[in-house]
Amino acid sequence: MKVGGYAFFNDAVFEGPVNFALAEIATALSASQAKFQNKETEANFGSMKVGGRALFNDAVFEGPVNFVLAEIAGAFNVNEAKFHNKEGEANFNSIKIRGDAFFKNAAFEGPVNLVSADVAGNLEAQGARFQNKENEASFGGMKVGGYAVFNDAVFEGPVTFVGADVAGNFAAGKTKFQNNEKEASFGGMKLGGRTFFNDAAFEGPVTFNYADFAWLDLSKTVLPKVAAKFHMQGMSYKYIRAASERTRVA
Repeated sequence: MKVGGYAFFNDAVFEGPVNFALAEIATALSASQAKFQNKETEANFGSMKVGGRALFNDAVFEGPVNFVLAEIAGAFNVNEAKFHNKEGEANFNSIKIRGDAFFKNAAFEGPVNLVSADVAGNLEAQGARFQNKENEASFGGMKVGGYAVFNDAVFEGPVTFVGADVAGNFAAGKTKFQNNEKEASFGGMKLGGRTFFNDAAFEGPVTFNYADFAWLDLSKTVLPKVAAKFHMQGMSYKYIRAASERTRVA
């Protein structure tokens, strides 16, 4: 499909399969509060091109969703969106966003894939909830040209940021990593700005192996009770702060 201006699907309801693959929308796509209700077949936006913003605020996805290789010239807004399928993936692998990406208060019940996502601006995921206890929320190899914010986010399962590259600040204040057995991995990350884990809580294993921090703040961070679950091999930093009675590795 080719649209020379705007494409509006606000409040639309799709009960069957949906396919926007390779669609070209010159100005903007808006599907805020749209409902994609098919639980078996993915809503496919793969390789879609949008010349401006793409808005999916408050959208509901009952099945898997695919934004693989989509190109969005403006902002990508997925605030308050709900991804209900526990088995099907919310797949944003290799998506390219020339503006900012917003996932504020989004809820993911299944696996999440932002591997190799390329965000030229900022990535904001304050209050996002990654609720699948078994499958990974993966941000491996992701590039963010601005800052990345995960303050108050909740990860109930494993999470990986291995090899992610964030040019600005990385904020995970008050973020909860709740899985007791599976790892939260920040190995090999490159962080050009300040990295904050203030008041974050890690209930299971965590690794910072070979990560490169310009400035790391672990003050008031609750780390695993078992020291063997906290890994910092090969980690480098220019400045680190971790002094707090609440920070513990014992």
